[in-house]
Amino acid sequence: MLSVALVTDFKQQVVSQIENPDWSWEEACEMGLAARNMRDLSNWVIGVVAVGIGKRWGEDKLGDFAKILAFKKQTIEQYKWVVQAFGIEYEPTEGYPWSYYRLAAGTENPKETINAIIDKDLSYSDAEKFVKGLPVMRDCEHDFEIVRFKRCKLCRKLELAETDRF
Repeated sequence: MLSVALVTDFKQQVVSQIENPDWSWEEACEMGLAARNMRDLSNWVIGVVAVGIGKRWGEDKLGDFAKILAFKKQTIEQYKWVVQAFGIEYEPTEGYPWSYYRLAAGTENPKETINAIIDKDLSYSDAEKFVKGLPVMRDCEHDFEIVRFKRCKLCRKLELAETDRF
């Protein structure tokens, strides 16, 4: 079983490092990325465990599992859904957050989609557009339009007033 001590040791390294007067920006970013990678990997592990629980004890037990972890059941179901989309043996690429995989999981071929996102080095915003079949801004041949809105003085809600192409 994985020990909490590994994460605690990492946290202690971070605490001692931030007190070091020679602590660099690069080291700070590296520590942040390492922590994010741990968080993202935990989503994968929880998803794999959820797949196993579903197979062994049935889907009804996912609510109990979520309660033990202090998560919403929908969160556990989402982690499970992403893992099932990629397969429990799939190894995510280090450096790409969970959110990219969650986005790709909703496509017809998640592995192909995530590989394309990684190959194109897309930001999350551009990855969303790519998945929706919209042009990525840096590749778009812009077709601008003038858009006018009405705005509520009280709540600031916007409504489209008119559109003109030029």
